Amino acid sequence: MRALGAVRTGVAYEGVGRRLVRRFKFDGRGDALAVLLPYLLDRVEPLPAQAVVGVPRHRRRVRETGADPVHDLARRVARARGLPHWRAALVRSRPTPTQSGLSPAERRRNVAGAFSAGHPGLAGARVLLLDDVATTGATLAEAAAALRAAGARRVWRAALAGTP
Repeated sequence: MRALGAVRTGVAYEGVGRRLVRRFKFDGRGDALAVLLPYLLDRVEPLPAQAVVGVPRHRRRVRETGADPVHDLARRVARARGLPHWRAALVRSRPTPTQSGLSPAERRRNVAGAFSAGHPGLAGARVLLLDDVATTGATLAEAAAALRAAGARRVWRAALAGTP
């Protein structure tokens, strides 16, 4: 799968890939993630990361839905890679409206300043940052900037799926 800028993606967010991602993301279908995960792992396996961090949902959204799919994704990738999953290293500090339907510039504005980071291990760390879908890469870019501002030396960005 192509890299979206510097974002590594497992599958294209179209056709079967899109349906599987949506089943995982909105229906909590772990079996859909099991099908998709090997494609993402192939893309991130060579990266010399020390820890895995997922782009978090805002706590209000987690309360509403009862789920944080990217947390589940990050946990599974960390386990497969034999790395720690630093769940609390990144926080969505304010709720953001859905990115769906927004232009690239609107997406960047929507997530500007939306994340804060902090973890004792971040200083000098090499981090693999994950999201479920990358369209323009705006969310991953903003989250990566927060991790770097908190001391991460290197942040690789990856998503389960990317728009073609």
